Amino acid sequence: PEVPYELRQNVDRNVATTWIDRDNTGNYDPEEEVKKEKLRKARAKTKKQGKHPAPKQPKEKVQKLIVRLRVESFGNVLNITDNEDNWPSGWSEVDPEEEMERQSRRAFHRQNTPGLQTQTPIPDPKTDSSTDGLAGHPTARGCEDCDAGPTPNHEPKRTHLNTILYSVERKHIECTLCRKEGRRCSLKTKSDRPPCKACQRLKISCTFHDTRYEPAKESQRKKSSTKFSRSTKGNFEKPANAYTHLFTEADLADLEEMDHVELEREDTPELFMEDSEGHHGVVTTLLTSYAHPIVFNAVSASALDCSWCHMPTFGLFGLWERKVHVLRWNNGLGYTELQGGHRESNDKSIMCQACTLSRIQIVLCLGHQVTQSPSKDPDDDFAVVVDHLLSAEPRSEELKYQHQRWCTMCFAVATFKCCTPQPPICDSAEDDGMIFGCGLRFCDCCERRYREEFKGDVDEMATALEKEPKARETTEDTCGTVARADVGFLRQDGLLMANVVKEAE
Repeated sequence: PEVPYELRQNVDRNVATTWIDRDNTGNYDPEEEVKKEKLRKARAKTKKQGKHPAPKQPKEKVQKLIVRLRVESFGNVLNITDNEDNWPSGWSEVDPEEEMERQSRRAFHRQNTPGLQTQTPIPDPKTDSSTDGLAGHPTARGCEDCDAGPTPNHEPKRTHLNTILYSVERKHIECTLCRKEGRRCSLKTKSDRPPCKACQRLKISCTFHDTRYEPAKESQRKKSSTKFSRSTKGNFEKPANAYTHLFTEADLADLEEMDHVELEREDTPELFMEDSEGHHGVVTTLLTSYAHPIVFNAVSASALDCSWCHMPTFGLFGLWERKVHVLRWNNGLGYTELQGGHRESNDKSIMCQACTLSRIQIVLCLGHQVTQSPSKDPDDDFAVVVDHLLSAEPRSEELKYQHQRWCTMCFAVATFKCCTPQPPICDSAEDDGMIFGCGLRFCDCCERRYREEFKGDVDEMATALEKEPKARETTEDTCGTVARADVGFLRQDGLLMANVVKEAE
């Protein structure tokens, strides 16, 4: 079967066309021969029938007056009427354009001239003077025996070089480097302040010298498009020496300083919000290892709900530290997580009453009498203690005992403890109503820092350790190097004490 012929699609057919002159008329009219053939047949038919065409009417003659001027030479013709020149203003017999250009150039050079006429001579008041006139002489200003130079200790008015080199009156808009390499400069107008992005990236001086434009070769253009730093390896002319007698040392010092733009970021304005539970506060960021808001002294919560009793390492590491966007409550009793927090995959952290009162006992201890624990037990090895902690049954008495074997400040085995006699806060008191020790325990490193660095102040030590980085998921070695996640709860003005005091009111 024959394939039907079709025109190609997506082809622009709106192109200029013309007729092909297939005859010999030369006017590109394809109907010219047809018209001539029709005219020849009509004349032959008329002649055959004996008819003659109507005679043409003669054209009417119109009189014309022609005046001829006899001129010896065309160059001597003067446009004179009644002996007055009526040439337009600015006309010259030499060359009007050249003469006008000469006059404009002369006016430009004389723009600072006081006057084109000769100054009137100033007579000399001294009769014995041989000077004809004092025009331009210092004596005309009332000076006698003075030099034409500046007076001693005279400092001329300084002109900042940036006003000359980088102002809107500079000659070029684009810098020398971009014009030399044929690149687009980031300076689009003369009001844009140098340096441009290319010179700032290459750490070179952004100048505006006159240079001959030499477009780079195609190979160099491809190389420079992949790596811009190679563009400085051409025959780039170095800027001229800045030393000149027209500038002072202060001006030269300003010239040698590299121009740099210092960007100052304004402080982010505080954003006030209200959460779904009616808490008002300010949006901020917080480094935390727990899911907020934290519930303290939960009387109705059993050990089954307490996060510290349920997870053996919750007090040491928590849920790993991360930076969270939170709403800081105005009353100072907690935070509401907004983004990137632990509440995205966990419930809020809950501390039961027993865990809360054990930490309050440490905070309210009047004086910590820290003594070293008895001789070291073989079971106090770090790896052994870690195994015992992880193998302890959640919410059991064994887990409470394992918690007491760890330092209260960091992730290390405790070797010192507080033995201060004091009334208990919990119900588990001895027969005489007193307990020995608040539960504070130190490792060797923390006990030394407690004595030497913090001078026996637990509150100051807890405040300092709270600002130190905590354990994260990427932390490999945590033994004695990071602070506990809950060390901030031992502060007297911390989150735990604020909630307990508010609840007591």
